[in-house]
Amino acid sequence: ALCSISKSGNYISSHILIDNCLLYASKNKKKYTMGCLVKQIISYAVQYNKGIVFENLDFSDNEYKHLETKWNRVKSNFAWRALLNLLASKCIQYGIQYKAVKPAFTSIIGKYKYQKLYKIPVHQAAAYVIGRRGLGYKERLSIYGYSRRKVRSFILRTLEGNYGRKKLSNWSLWAAVNRYSDVILPGLLGDIDNLEELSDDILVHERDPHEHNLST
Repeated sequence: ALCSISKSGNYISSHILIDNCLLYASKNKKKYTMGCLVKQIISYAVQYNKGIVFENLDFSDNEYKHLETKWNRVKSNFAWRALLNLLASKCIQYGIQYKAVKPAFTSIIGKYKYQKLYKIPVHQAAAYVIGRRGLGYKERLSIYGYSRRKVRSFILRTLEGNYGRKKLSNWSLWAAVNRYSDVILPGLLGDIDNLEELSDDILVHERDPHEHNLST
């Protein structure tokens, strides 16, 4: 999933590059397919004078060991690291600025904060979060369609028994949304009487095609 954003962190456009050869083809075919996909990304970046931000994925972490067999199959078939290494090397070759960022909660933030706002699939919303993270933007806790203050207040009340009076960081709050989404989201529907449109740190500016970044 690719997302084009401005230097000010605003959403411009997004799309998806699809090729099932990455999952099911032979090793050589996968390598060729990766090259084709990376070439498309690089060409787009060069044409519009963009930098590229991508996730710094590390599948050796223990956090992935509990996942299902299906995930293990995808992990073994899809050479994530090879793809990212190729993308980074091509950025160097073409003089494109690039940055790898921490992948934590990008899908969760994209799903609950930006997916409905921009009417895009969750993977493209996650790519938007990656791009903003690469520019240094911190995603304060909020859910589209609800007041940020009320969302934070409700979540803190919900988690009071788990965390007591401990001060929670922004990362901890997003982790809570991820872990207790089956409790928090239905609870918000019943707890908040007057829904307020999200008024976050998203500004709509005139978009300059030379002030864009591309995230994957």
